[in-house]
Amino acid sequence: MDVDSQQVRLLETKGLEGVWVALSHCWGHTARYVTETTTLQQRTNGIALSELPKTFLDAVMITQRLGYRYLWIDSLCIIQDSNQDWLAESRRMQDYYSKSVLTIASDLASGDHESFLDNRRSPIVPLKIPFNAKDGTSSSHVYISHAVKTQGSEPPQTHLNVRGWTLQEDVLSPRTLHYTSAEVVFECQRSRFAETDVTPQGYTDSDAMSSIKRFFLKPESGFQDPLLLKYPHYMKYYQPIQRWYRLFEVYCTRLLTFESDRLAAIAGLAKEIQRQTTFSYKAGIWLENMHHGLLWAVNGRGGTPDKFRAPSWSWAALDMNFYWGTSTNPDFQLYTQSLWNSDSHSGGVVEILDCDIQTGNGDPFGEVMNGQLRLRGLVLPLSEWRGTTSPYINTFWRPVLYHQCPSTTGGLRRPTAADQLVLDFDVTPEVEIFITDESDDSEEFSDGEGNEKEVEVELKGLS
Repeated sequence: MDVDSQQVRLLETKGLEGVWVALSHCWGHTARYVTETTTLQQRTNGIALSELPKTFLDAVMITQRLGYRYLWIDSLCIIQDSNQDWLAESRRMQDYYSKSVLTIASDLASGDHESFLDNRRSPIVPLKIPFNAKDGTSSSHVYISHAVKTQGSEPPQTHLNVRGWTLQEDVLSPRTLHYTSAEVVFECQRSRFAETDVTPQGYTDSDAMSSIKRFFLKPESGFQDPLLLKYPHYMKYYQPIQRWYRLFEVYCTRLLTFESDRLAAIAGLAKEIQRQTTFSYKAGIWLENMHHGLLWAVNGRGGTPDKFRAPSWSWAALDMNFYWGTSTNPDFQLYTQSLWNSDSHSGGVVEILDCDIQTGNGDPFGEVMNGQLRLRGLVLPLSEWRGTTSPYINTFWRPVLYHQCPSTTGGLRRPTAADQLVLDFDVTPEVEIFITDESDDSEEFSDGEGNEKEVEVELKGLS
């Protein structure tokens, strides 16, 4: 959008190069101001400022005052009733934010009808008070500010940072200007400055989400955290794939208006991870890290969408929150590696035979139409699962397995704990599975009537 005059207009770039500002905003639930096929021509001719909703008007004014001419607003610059234009432009979403000079984040506004400038409290200006030592040998200054935050604290919850799409908009942007109810915050790949900072130098922190922009886009930017200097082996947990899991767990706590956007709203982050790793993206899971990516668990309750979105082994197939446990915890990494033995021994415990994902436009980050995963691995003896929820791996507790006790105990089944990978079935197995205390190599199963029988179990392709 060209904002160089009092009458702004949509601009069809046709290869034109330039510098632009992007807007990250909540659309809201009331009547939305969007571009459709019927209004496209009118808005390329011109849009009166009085016609714009308050959020857009604030963004135009900030863009002009910063000295920039072009502003990207997704709801205006994408034709909302054209599926073809939406698919084409959503593939470029990564570029629109990562290549912008700055992103304006309207954290304060719950919808485009609200202003994020009018409702802010008075600016907070730290006081700089000089003082001299008693002996007169030295002098310095004391900074006094209201509501000083603790260094490394998580940013407060806003209307914007609870939405799914806005995570990649913030992380991919090289610079973000947050307008919150309390203060204005400027964040870039190296530092974070806020009105409530005690000193004008701002701060950089190593672990809070406020620093994820730097670690995601430019982890080699020269920042040296004292913890990493003391324990350099922790640096591997900031590698691209680990940052992906860390960001994904944040993403899954956020809200989407349309659950069908679950893959699309994180596609920009996935493209950046692919650029850094050259890994292959398969319906939300990385092929080269499949042994970890398949070990997702459901956090809470949800449902299955009416329309196919992804194969059942992908987290994107369900409408609910997920997590991979403590994905940056070294114990979890060692645990999954020992289970799957992906690269520590020749041969390995599991082999990926094939992973085929079909998308509507051939784009690996596009809409998934079908998918199949074929694995070859050893069959583990499993117990029957008598819990009310699905079993899953967790390093802080071990699943309860029921085994047949020796005859001295009367042959009663007693629970025991064991480190074991438990398979979560989409359908109920035909036989009741449990482990006996006998040491032979056969698997014993119950047919539900107390009779044990030996059966052959094979793990086939999952789709």
